[in-house]
Amino acid sequence: MPASSSVARDRQAATGNYGDIDAQQDADRVGAGDGWIETGLVFPTQHGTPIEPRNFSRSFDRCIIAARVPRITVRGTRKACASLLAALDVHPRIAMSILRPQQDRHNHGGLYRGPV
Repeated sequence: MPASSSVARDRQAATGNYGDIDAQQDADRVGAGDGWIETGLVFPTQHGTPIEPRNFSRSFDRCIIAARVPRITVRGTRKACASLLAALDVHPRIAMSILRPQQDRHNHGGLYRGPV
């Protein structure tokens, strides 16, 4: 089996099933009717368009409060995920495929190794 397919398989196992998200997106698509814009995004707005960063941050903050967990920034979740993957000895290639480098930030070429 080629390495690329094993990475894809491991990424699928790590990210799980998007069934609930797909069902919500189908409902949003029907609700928007002709106003739906197909972008291929996993987490679009109710009209299919990208979520505005500030709106996402406010929604994320509400989820943090509702979950009663310590405050963490959105960027901090990526670092926490990388730390957990490293602690679980996930192969760096697989971890990088899960994390995917941020397009607008410089890539450090490795995983974060600090505490969660």
